[in-house]
Amino acid sequence: MVASAAGRRRLVVLRLVAGTLALALPGDSLDLDAAAAAAAARSARAAAAPSGGRSLQDDDPCPPLRRKWCRRTDGLANLVDNPGFEDALSPWYANYGAENVQLDSDEKRSGSSSVYSSDRSSAWNGPQQDMMGKMEPNRTYAISAWAKLAGLIAPSDDVLLTIRIGDDGAYKWRNFGNVVDSSGWTQVAGELTVDVAGTLTSLELYAEGPRAGEAFWVDDVV
Repeated sequence: MVASAAGRRRLVVLRLVAGTLALALPGDSLDLDAAAAAAAARSARAAAAPSGGRSLQDDDPCPPLRRKWCRRTDGLANLVDNPGFEDALSPWYANYGAENVQLDSDEKRSGSSSVYSSDRSSAWNGPQQDMMGKMEPNRTYAISAWAKLAGLIAPSDDVLLTIRIGDDGAYKWRNFGNVVDSSGWTQVAGELTVDVAGTLTSLELYAEGPRAGEAFWVDDVV
């Protein structure tokens, strides 16, 4: 190895520079300072990436036996089961109400069907899924879904995505929403934190919001 001008060195072997293998062949030169700086920048970017939050997607691809229930998004697996309401309603169900929650193959954003919530007696009625064992306490999740209003009462209304948190048996709610209408599908997207002071005893995710008597569709929950 021979030092050259401006701190450059000629190598004929692999060198480990700040955790990165670098190769210089005879006649080539390698700037060790620049290589080390680039590696340090990569490490800084990785360290700056958020670690406390988590999406409703995890890092495992959809297992082959669950592909019917698990719609991949950006190569990741969705923590929600049956997010696109394909071929079956389960494990979605009505949110403690007398409303009718059913599949609709005529109105959908993608795939073969969506879920349609009608005959709603309260604004909080809508499709729901149990998320115990899927979402963790005191973690923040990015959540989104697509919704469309039936327009039975008004041309537009709010649709919310809500988590109901059982904290040592006492309930609290966290949600966000968007205005949707009957002309097309609108995305409802945001972040929710499963904030628990004691023990997480129950956790449900559901769609709600439009006034009683209104109906709406939901599809592609991520």
